[in-house]
Amino acid sequence: MSKIQAKMERFTPAQALDVLENHNSPNNRPIFKQRCQRLADDMSARNWDFTGEPLIFNERQQLEEGQHRLRAIVLSGCAQEFLVVRGVSKEAYKYMGTGRKRSFADVLRRQNKTRVFARAATCRSLFAYEASDHSTLHSAAYVPTNAQLQKVDTRFGSRLDEAVHATDIVTRMLGGSHAAWATAYVIISAVPGTNGQRDEFFEGLAEGTGLSKGDPILTLRNSFIKRPPNTRGQGHDTQSLIFQMTMAAWNSYRINKPMAAAHYVKADTLLEPI
Repeated sequence: MSKIQAKMERFTPAQALDVLENHNSPNNRPIFKQRCQRLADDMSARNWDFTGEPLIFNERQQLEEGQHRLRAIVLSGCAQEFLVVRGVSKEAYKYMGTGRKRSFADVLRRQNKTRVFARAATCRSLFAYEASDHSTLHSAAYVPTNAQLQKVDTRFGSRLDEAVHATDIVTRMLGGSHAAWATAYVIISAVPGTNGQRDEFFEGLAEGTGLSKGDPILTLRNSFIKRPPNTRGQGHDTQSLIFQMTMAAWNSYRINKPMAAAHYVKADTLLEPI
């Protein structure tokens, strides 16, 4: 234990590359490229801060922990400073990285936010919606870091509270992904001068009262109520289905156009609210 050394060290892209190419432990896990790119994006956008999490080298000066962060330095071209621990036993590797990853819901809970799971899921859907140029609410190609989700949460702020609360009963009554319903609420809210209609629309979906045949709200509501329970799941396809059908019903509702049936039509881009 006396051989252990710990100090702050700054790594330039060239130094990070040297460690990865010449001093990486041969037993290290494969590098996850998407994870590196997400960290690099955070570094480039200055969404990065010193966390105290160290880079760890064994007694042979081989990197045992921190290769994704060093690769992100190379990709971003941004030098970073880390606490570096050197001289750890090679056998210690089996105990590294075994803690549970901190989710964005955990981050929100530390900020005293409410409904953290639904709020975090909605932030993820909004991030994918914007990153994919409005083509999906979920994609493996658009998996955000907590820092990126924090920017989404900060930007939409109280609107997220409204969305999660307003679509709670809708989700319980009609099923599916709470995040998809809440995302639709947030996107519709961005249309100027529609707050009153938006509230009536989602209240109608939740309560189902005072609606007549052909009303887009009733048509959308019935299309989900009549779906077999095992098709009202939380899957990623269901998120796009909910969003696309909700937008179709909203657009008909906005122009007072009757809607006889609600169908999911898969397209390259999701419908935009009017």
